[in-house]
Amino acid sequence: MIQVLRRPVWAIGTVICIALVLLFVRLGMWQLDRLDERRERNDRIESRMELPAEPVELVAEEYRRALVRGEWDDRGTVFIRSRSYGGRPGVHAVTPVVLDDGSAVLVNRGWVPEASAPPVEGPVALEGMVRATQERQGIGPRDPEEGELEQLARLDVQRIQQQYDRELLPFYVELQGEPGDSLPYPLPPPDLSEGPHLGYAGQWFIFAAIGAVGWVILLRRQRPA
Repeated sequence: MIQVLRRPVWAIGTVICIALVLLFVRLGMWQLDRLDERRERNDRIESRMELPAEPVELVAEEYRRALVRGEWDDRGTVFIRSRSYGGRPGVHAVTPVVLDDGSAVLVNRGWVPEASAPPVEGPVALEGMVRATQERQGIGPRDPEEGELEQLARLDVQRIQQQYDRELLPFYVELQGEPGDSLPYPLPPPDLSEGPHLGYAGQWFIFAAIGAVGWVILLRRQRPA
């Protein structure tokens, strides 16, 4: 095998193979790191969801259950586009609830198939999950920085604040549950599965093993008889 490696083409090939094997191993370890992060996230969400619901004015952590008491302000309703439910395209209907102190909190009422939802008005008392304001990720779509928007790409509390005349809490509340006979349909709870990370890690480690073993076999076959 040493004689084979003295040939430039095989020596270069061996270096490339080693680099690829190390890369595959690193990618496998990265997936295991993401699995650990996913498990920590799930544990954090579960622990917060198990805490008793508190008035929304007192809640500061995402995934805590919050009690919202106030009055619907349907004139502030907006829709978050490109949202699906059971494979069906649609939007999320978001309406402010004005609290006793005059401030308001955005409530994601759930999914509707088009940018139209049954109007709401009057006093309301509901329980939902606190969610952090949504931010643009990577090359995601942008919303116009100015003007009054009826539809937005994401539930960006700061952007909605620009067109709403009451002070909004810096997060929103998401209604959850099983769909009923009327729209909007409440959203399902957060996904607490471990995702595909373990499977992906196994694939990368298998690729690394195949590459290493396969190259050694190929080198052995090149030995002079």
